[in-house]
Amino acid sequence: MPMIVELSRVTIHWGDGESTENNSVLTHTYQEGGTYQIICTGGITGDVVFSVLGPSQSRSSVTRIDQWGTDQMCEMGYKCLSGYTQLNSLPSSCENIGRFSENQRGGDFSSCGLYYIPAGFYDKCDPSLGTDLSELCTLSKIRAIPTSAIAKFAPYCKVLYKAFMQCTSISTIGGSYFKDFTNVSNIEYLFYGCTGLHIFPENLFEYLPSVNNAGYLFTKCTRLTSIPENFFKPLGYRLQSVAGAFENTGLTSIPDGLFYNNIYIANFTDCFANCNIQSGKTPSATVFGTYELWERNSLSNPVFPSGVTGSRCFKGQTGLSNWNSIPSEWK
Repeated sequence: MPMIVELSRVTIHWGDGESTENNSVLTHTYQEGGTYQIICTGGITGDVVFSVLGPSQSRSSVTRIDQWGTDQMCEMGYKCLSGYTQLNSLPSSCENIGRFSENQRGGDFSSCGLYYIPAGFYDKCDPSLGTDLSELCTLSKIRAIPTSAIAKFAPYCKVLYKAFMQCTSISTIGGSYFKDFTNVSNIEYLFYGCTGLHIFPENLFEYLPSVNNAGYLFTKCTRLTSIPENFFKPLGYRLQSVAGAFENTGLTSIPDGLFYNNIYIANFTDCFANCNIQSGKTPSATVFGTYELWERNSLSNPVFPSGVTGSRCFKGQTGLSNWNSIPSEWK
């Protein structure tokens, strides 16, 4: 495993007959895959760090980590387990992870082979480092949202941009998975390309009440066939964009009241493009009357935002009962 170490009179025995002496930056390439016992002998002084880092070509060869060493010798840097595509096992206990060195934890498990993240992985991490969890698990093999592992970041987190994008093994989202993430405003691409996802709860946004941008939220979630009627209701006037939110999903209909409580949405671009809608009509907006989404631009009602856009919002959805009345720009 690649390491970053401050050394003095130390010899590293790599377990394959090779050794390295008195080198401040240690890397070692094994000629064959296998299990090796690494032994450090001599004196260690200064700030000692055995860091889960290293060049991408060495990360992709690691299949498991059996132990972290001591808490004085293990530091997690930026994107600490990103790129470990073959990694399938971590130590059951994370108590020897000493510290986390970077300002944010975004990307820590992106393109990682792990199915699950240990609940105590971030126990020694300052929770304020979790304000931005962008790309936390993007393109990883995780099978469930790591609720227990990231719970300590909940009061501090503001961004979940692409956090679980293209995690194709995630199939369901529990109602309280994001409990107490009350300050998150940006969830763009959160579940983009999660092709296994087919169940999500009506109350998801009860725990994410500050979201203003839900663009491309479920794009390419091809197993997603329906949306709860009150899905966006808790976001009220805060929600401003649903661009591409359901593009290329398996939706067969749209609840008429999906956006009843979201009168400040200004961007509907590609929202339902290339779905599989077979019945029903386009959703309405109700404020001092009932209007189609595209009609809000022609109203003088100051409650609606100006410049509402919906290019290709209903592209290809000829199964809608009012297809012929939809403006060409919205098709």
